[in-house]
Amino acid sequence: MLRPSSGFTLIEVLIALVVLAFVATSAQLAIGQYIDQQNHFSTRYKGNWVAWNGAMAVYQQAHWGRGDSTVVVDKNNVFSEEWRITTKRTDTLDNSLQRVEVIAETNADPSTQTSIVLFSVK
Repeated sequence: MLRPSSGFTLIEVLIALVVLAFVATSAQLAIGQYIDQQNHFSTRYKGNWVAWNGAMAVYQQAHWGRGDSTVVVDKNNVFSEEWRITTKRTDTLDNSLQRVEVIAETNADPSTQTSIVLFSVK
């Protein structure tokens, strides 16, 4: 008389391990993508903050009223990172307005460039 088997066969255990490995790999990839996306959003937020602060610094220094076309490059340490802030002022077709563009980017990752364009009255 045969006893009913109690337990799993080797094939069943191997299939369960393959499925578990597939699920663990998928979860690891999803978590890695989520972390990369959060880092990218964080850097973009910081870049936007740095660019707006650069724009306000230009405004406070009364550079907006200048009539010449200039490019000013400044470096600033914010959020423990070195940021390159470029300010471009150009005349517009309307002589009473000036276009001010503030670009902020980290030296480590130029793809995180943030740009703000404002117009000021001369």
